[in-house]
Formats: sequence, C-alpha cells, structure tokens
Amino acid sequence: MKEISDEEALKESLVHPEVFKIIYERYHDRIFRHIYKLTQNVEITKDLTEETFYEVIKYRETIIKSGVPFEKYIYRISTNEVYKYFNKEKKLRKFQGKLYEKEEIKGITDDKSEEIDNEKLKEAINNLPELKRICIIMYYFEDKNIEEIAVILNKGKSTVSRILNEARNDLREALWEKFEGKE
Repeated sequence: MKEISDEEALKESLVHPEVFKIIYERYHDRIFRHIYKLTQNVEITKDLTEETFYEVIKYRETIIKSGVPFEKYIYRISTNEVYKYFNKEKKLRKFQGKLYEKEEIKGITDDKSEEIDNEKLKEAINNLPELKRICIIMYYFEDKNIEEIAVILNKGKSTVSRILNEARNDLREALWEKFEGKE
C-alpha cells in the first residue's frame, strides 16, 4: 500500500475521519517529546499533546489552505499550546532530570565549557526568558534550523537569529558569572 502524504491524509480525514489516525500515529511521539522538552512534566505533556491534535483536527481546512508544510504547522501549534498553558499558569517551571548534556551545547559556551557542569547549564537555560529558552531548546536539543524555528514560532528568520544570539550571550554571561564565583 502506498504511503500517503500528511496533506493527503488531512484532506482525506475531512471525508473519512478515521484516516486522521495516520497523522496521529506519524506525529504523536515527536510532538510528545517536543512538548516534554519544554515542560518537563509528563502529565502536562500528555494534555498538551492531545490538545495539539485536537487543534489540528479543528483547523484541518486552514492548515490545508495555508500551504505550510504540515510538520512545521503541527510544531507551531504544539509550541503555541505550551505558551498558552504557561500563560495561564503564570509561573516558571524548572527543568528536571538529565535533559542537557555538555556535548549537545557546543557553541553555547566558550572555552570554559569543560568546567561547567550540567546543573549550572540547566539552571542558566531555565532562567532565560521563555522565548529565548524555547529557541535554544529547539536549535540545540531538537536540531531545528533557524528557518524551521521561524516557521514554528511564526517569526522572521532574522528575529530568530537575533533571539538565539541574545540567548547565547545571556547563557555565556550567566555561566561565566557562576564559573567566576566558583574560584
């Protein structure tokens, strides 16, 4: 049986709702991981993942008409769901567990990166403003390029590039202060 594209599955699901299962199975795990990296809470992630798919079902026709590749659109929706959740909660969350590894952050820190431990890195990332934190996570930990991030966040490429540069500078500054305070 020929595998159908995301766009074809979406169109077909308008007539035959059971076809949406293809989209759900294709993207569920990826979206779950993406949201989990942003929330670090399994229960919240489950809810926001399901809410993401509900939004996709609700706006299928708009998604089809947009011409934006479905993968970019679903990441945008899931990221927006995280924004909405945390705006309602009005509190910052702290990342837990071993999410960041030093090998994954090449380019974030300077030559002192060998002396910066994961806990200090996590703390520095957690203390970034939300948009900067999301950009850093998507770029360094989800291997998204600037163009993909721009589409997901509905921002211009130059804006995302600027946000990433500012976030890297903020991280260097925060980690440098911690490093200097250690001596």
